[in-house]
Amino acid sequence: ALLHTIADRARDVVDADYCAIGGVGDSSRPLDPWVVSGASEEEANAVAPRPLGLLGAVATARVSIRVADAAGDPALRGFPSGRIGPFLGTPVAHNGRDVANLFFARKEGRPPFTEEDERVATLLAAYVGVAIENARLYTDARRATQAREDLLATVSHDLKNPLSVIRMALGILRSGEEAKAAMRAQADRCGKPVRRH
Repeated sequence: ALLHTIADRARDVVDADYCAIGGVGDSSRPLDPWVVSGASEEEANAVAPRPLGLLGAVATARVSIRVADAAGDPALRGFPSGRIGPFLGTPVAHNGRDVANLFFARKEGRPPFTEEDERVATLLAAYVGVAIENARLYTDARRATQAREDLLATVSHDLKNPLSVIRMALGILRSGEEAKAAMRAQADRCGKPVRRH
């Protein structure tokens, strides 16, 4: 959901018809995640989201790339023909670590992306890197919290059974007429920690 929101807003900010956010990967596997804004699901799935061609150039060179007319560029691989004109791609990093890539495109016939568009995309990529990292940290924190709660629930459940048995045995020891004072004192001593739970 975060990446879809980012792609939608980024498309508006850069005045692009299409925006895609692709993860980092090598040419042997698809970019994951792969989120597209401005295209139907069918069109988005028609693009081979691998770091090849222009997508790969951005991902491997780790610099922004602007192409005035990507339709005639042999590096434009996997995009539906007749749809893509100007292209702009920029890497997304956080604390020196590659996080994702932002790809923008305009339809054929529209003006090419400018240097200012590239600067805006680069600045946007810095904010996107922070947002993605914050989302990752939040997810990690939620997983850790859930793991802690699961562990506490298991430990609590596992302790209830033995504590119940001890409680019952202590009750029997205390109630016996023939129980001696020393046994009662020992039972009271054992019972204090049990009563706290």
